[in-house]
Amino acid sequence: MLWLRVSVAAHCAIPRAVALVLLTLLHAGVADAAGPFAAEAEMALGAADAPVTVVEYASMTCPHCAHFHTDELPGIKAAFIDTGRVRLVFSEFPLDRLALAASKMARCGGEERFFAFIGLLFEKQREWTGDPDPIAALRRLAKVGGLGAAEFDACLVDEALEKDILKTALDASENYDVKSTPSFVINGELLVGQLTAAKLAEIVARLDHTSAAPEAESLWGQVVTFFETL
Repeated sequence: MLWLRVSVAAHCAIPRAVALVLLTLLHAGVADAAGPFAAEAEMALGAADAPVTVVEYASMTCPHCAHFHTDELPGIKAAFIDTGRVRLVFSEFPLDRLALAASKMARCGGEERFFAFIGLLFEKQREWTGDPDPIAALRRLAKVGGLGAAEFDACLVDEALEKDILKTALDASENYDVKSTPSFVINGELLVGQLTAAKLAEIVARLDHTSAAPEAESLWGQVVTFFETL
């Protein structure tokens, strides 16, 4: 694995979206944290039987990944995930040690708070990656989300969790030729680069054959009704 040095400008001011994420984390409660869970445990949004499955490979320090989560995912979630047409699976593909640390932190927050932590990390990405002490910045974010300093420090030295995350990335590289982030495997097909709501709409229209069935049945019903009136 090639570890890259990350240098991103600092960012101030807490956006409204970040405040909502923080409320989600706090609502989960400190006592609900179940400790770290393996990277092989699939984290997904959407119905398990959705006709289209999108597996996202992301690095927590990747600005394009942050753009997807902050700007594209809300629309995609409303139009495709919440309507049962798409299932989104999040998989870690850390490109540097800092991204690996952030991925471990999200896993250590527990399953219930996983996506809230992912959203917070991407919303505040420019701030914690640009901090003179990025690990200290991550520790502060972890505390806000209910993950104590001792839990955070133990998480960073969790070798088993680290191996799990790196294995996920290695498997993606070997099985789907994933080499960069963001990358998406959509029903087994690799898409490299940004995934927009418009692009996903085209893909879903091509892959989701179930959505055409109600329309076809409705048309047939109209035809039958027409002939019955003759």
